[in-house]
Amino acid sequence: DVDLFKELWSNLGECVGRLNLVA
Repeated sequence: DVDLFKELWSNLGECVGRLNLVA
């Protein structure tokens, strides 16, 4: 399901963004 993939990718991007803020 494409929607599920988009949701997972969005969550991954959010995690990466938080890591960048912490780093």
